[in-house]
Amino acid sequence: QVKYPAFPPDALDLKPAVPDDEANEELSILLMVWGFVADFGDLFGLEECKLTDLWSAVNDGETSRLLGTIHCHLLKGLLYDAEEAHRIMAAMTVQQERHGIAALLEGAWAWASSSSCHGPSKRRNAHNEHVSKQFISQSMRRFGFDTDAWRAHLNALTWPEVLRQYALAASYGLNRPKQR
Repeated sequence: QVKYPAFPPDALDLKPAVPDDEANEELSILLMVWGFVADFGDLFGLEECKLTDLWSAVNDGETSRLLGTIHCHLLKGLLYDAEEAHRIMAAMTVQQERHGIAALLEGAWAWASSSSCHGPSKRRNAHNEHVSKQFISQSMRRFGFDTDAWRAHLNALTWPEVLRQYALAASYGLNRPKQR
């Protein structure tokens, strides 16, 4: 069995880049966020950013333009997903009313069998995801939130309020009082 020398050698006398455990945890979270933005940023319309830019943005806090931009683009993606799920479920309801439940089931079976790369559990999860996103979309309307206004006024200053209202519609936080 081969025995390898210690790496890095003790003669280098290296000091840790991040001295304490809390900073290591924060660094790992920052690396995870940076990896997400680097991998999926183009889906949300984000420009690539360097790790040092993200680090300085986090240190700048709420005055950071980069963090505001990232949050705005992610919220636009959430709004789009909720509205798309609402449109899909509404189309399924219209199809069910026009052709009856048999046509709906036949269409669902055709869709499920055509996507052979997905297992049945993934198809079920995709359906549940549409239902939960439709629930959020309906909750937004029931709470009286105007998603068009969100989209029109979403910027680096307003995204916390839009996120708060979206979280309320998704049943996070206090329940809305009943209207009289």
